[in-house]
This record gives sequence, C-alpha cells and structure tokens, in this order.
Amino acid sequence: INNEELTKIARDDVDKLGKSLNETAILSCIKNDRRIVLYDTVPDRELIVKSNFSKSIYSANTGRVILANYTPAHLEKCIIRLGLPPKEEWPEIYETNNPHGELVNRLAAIRNIGYEIHFDTNGIVGIAAPLFRSGHVVGSVGVYMPKLRYIHEKEILSSVLETARIINSKIELTDSQH
Repeated sequence: INNEELTKIARDDVDKLGKSLNETAILSCIKNDRRIVLYDTVPDRELIVKSNFSKSIYSANTGRVILANYTPAHLEKCIIRLGLPPKEEWPEIYETNNPHGELVNRLAAIRNIGYEIHFDTNGIVGIAAPLFRSGHVVGSVGVYMPKLRYIHEKEILSSVLETARIINSKIELTDSQH
C-alpha cells in the first residue's frame, strides 16, 4: 500500500477521531527513517497541538509504534543505521547500563500492548496505534493533546484503538478487492 492509498483509506476515520475528541489526530508513516505526517486534523480550540510534518522516528510516539512493529531483523537494521536515540528524545532507555537492550525491550512492550502513550517534556500527551497490511506495519494513527486535557484516558485510548481497528479492516477489505 502506498502513502496516497493509505491516506485515502484512513482520512475519514482520522477526521472522525479528531472531531470526536476535538484534538489533533494524525495519520503517519515512516519515510527515510523519519516519522512523516500523511494527514492531520486541526481541533476547534484555542490551545492546540500541531505536530511537525517530519520528526525523528524515536521522538514521535506515532513513529515509535511503527518501529515497535518492525520485524526483529528490520528493527536491528534500523537501529544500526540510525544509532540509538539521543538522550533528550528517549531518556528512559539510558536509565540502564544497556541502552540498546532497553530500547529493544521498550519497543517490544509497545508491540505487545498494541499502542503507546507518551508524555513529553513540553506537557503534550500522544496516544498512537499501528496500522497493518498483510501483517506488516504500514503506518500509525494517533492523537496529540495538552496534558491538562488528558482526563478521560480510557475513552481517549479506546477511540484511538477503535479508529486503528476500523482503518485496519478497511485496508484488509481493499486488499481482498484487488
């Protein structure tokens, strides 16, 4: 699936997610080892979170959730190519004597639960879930909001996961029609 097809399939559901929460919702992929925003919504509020179009795969949780679902071989090649994340992008992995092992373990934990919730140092919360085609990760959907509005955590997470499930089933349906 190319990025244009993914955007076409997911756009309406990303819009619904953004509108239902009145927060920034984004559709992302990885391109040239960077997290790229394919599509985003703008909430009708004065205080909004605007995601950079291109961001480090390690610093954006919409990138981390994709990276977490790479095959072990693909993940290792990516880590070799990029190196470990800078300390300011993922400080938790440096809390042990084995940052590489900790990075792999944290990505495995994200893969196992099927989403990531990230609180950054600027008071922003990101919630992201992966998108798949034929068992391979192709992108992610997520929402970003100021931490002060992250009140109904279960409902927000549920909305993101349900949106990912709907988009994943549409990707599957598109594949079965070809």
